[in-house]
Amino acid sequence: MIDDPEILAEPVKPEAAIEFWKQRAKLTWEEAKGLADGAKARAFYVTGLYRQDLVNLVSDALQKALEDGELLEDFKKRIADVITKQGWKDYRVETIFRANMQSAYAAGRYRKMQAVKQTRPYWQYLAIMDKRTRPSHAILHGKVYPADHEFWQANYPPNGFRCRCGVATLSERQIKAQNLTVEEKMPEASVWTDPKTKMEYFVNFPGADKGFRNNPYEDWAKTCLTKDLEGKALPESWDYGEQRQRPQAFAEWVGRLGEKMKMNEYHAANERCRVGTLTEKTVSYLASIGKKPAGTEISVSDGDIFHALRSNKVRPLPMKVWKRLPELLANPEAIYWDKQSQSLIYVVENGKFAILVDYQTKIQRKKQLVNTVRTGAELVSLEEFRNRGKFDKIE
Repeated sequence: MIDDPEILAEPVKPEAAIEFWKQRAKLTWEEAKGLADGAKARAFYVTGLYRQDLVNLVSDALQKALEDGELLEDFKKRIADVITKQGWKDYRVETIFRANMQSAYAAGRYRKMQAVKQTRPYWQYLAIMDKRTRPSHAILHGKVYPADHEFWQANYPPNGFRCRCGVATLSERQIKAQNLTVEEKMPEASVWTDPKTKMEYFVNFPGADKGFRNNPYEDWAKTCLTKDLEGKALPESWDYGEQRQRPQAFAEWVGRLGEKMKMNEYHAANERCRVGTLTEKTVSYLASIGKKPAGTEISVSDGDIFHALRSNKVRPLPMKVWKRLPELLANPEAIYWDKQSQSLIYVVENGKFAILVDYQTKIQRKKQLVNTVRTGAELVSLEEFRNRGKFDKIE
């Protein structure tokens, strides 16, 4: 039996996103408006903002939001003078905030996906399939392309203002196990049928909206795989973001946490590690029951692991299983929805263990959401687990 989880999420420090942001050129609108779309996407500017000091103020406020996990309201306070001088309405400020924060986070994800493409050479486009999703994005949901395909040069999300699409990395084994088709041709004009309303929409240009058909992260990601632009080694904390495809390094990290626990040191350093990706079926299932996941990534923090290992559970998840977390989440025996705790349950190791994933945990004192591994347990028997009546099988 899995105990009800205690919410103890730790803040996320998106180092890759911060580094991308620091390296964007800060341009006035006069300097930026003559650039091609690709060059514009690699710079920071705000349409209609001509003063360099105001550009710098807005850029610095966005960087602070990335570094400290600040919210839209915090951002508004930091740029109050700019808002007053420019006469910006709330919707304009929100668009500036969300579009640039999305771009920075996307850069970080893209860099990490590039780093693991030898073992996960396929990428799958995932849209949040609800009434807010544009048909031109929804028509791409579930499509798989090789990581180096030209498709991603024009359609790596975000693909428009307020776009919520994401990308999952897949191994050769996952492609075969899920019987997925790897696309070769670029998407063409076609009809998309809304699965809920059955309404048909003709999509002339599947994919990114106008002005977003470029990939500003590609050159930056190649430069930053091992060093920053000044030639310095990447911060050690970046390594934790790559653990999803570096099992040995992840196991060593968990091992170090175990050593700290032996010395009664339980202070969390706010390190969070990406350990998996929600599958297409899981994202679709959550949408069908009115649940909105916090993106497609699954992560775990040192605080989560400390809490799970020090708790007095009847059959706790052993250290050896925690060390193999990325591997086990990538190849579960089954995925269930726990109707009681409103969480995802991954059954792994031939039915020996169950791992609980909260699909949208709120970071403490913040409104930022993450999909996080919360806890786990050894199962008495798989049959008993299946027959308890509180689980819906997703896949």
